[in-house]
Amino acid sequence: MNPPPPFFRPACQVATPTREAPALTHRGCSGRSTGSAGENLSHSQRRALDFLRGYVQAHGYAPSTREIKDALGHASQTAAVSMLRTLARKGAIRVSPRKARAIVIL
Repeated sequence: MNPPPPFFRPACQVATPTREAPALTHRGCSGRSTGSAGENLSHSQRRALDFLRGYVQAHGYAPSTREIKDALGHASQTAAVSMLRTLARKGAIRVSPRKARAIVIL
């Protein structure tokens, strides 16, 4: 079986580092450990996580993607979903697929 084309792999797996050409990297290939939840988050990601915590504390359940979009000033619900996926990938939250408001803050 052939490996996938380079555009399907992270840049850090495409080129091998040499003295003349250091390895190409992208955001996910920094080599840093993800650590505990909340570490290595950007300012907007931390803001989104703070909003989620406050909303759950105030209401007892997670916000909808439309409420997240409105609170964070995103142009679309897709941007809010993308933020949730990023937070889940970084270990700050857990999202159950195909369930409304199924966000668990870790």
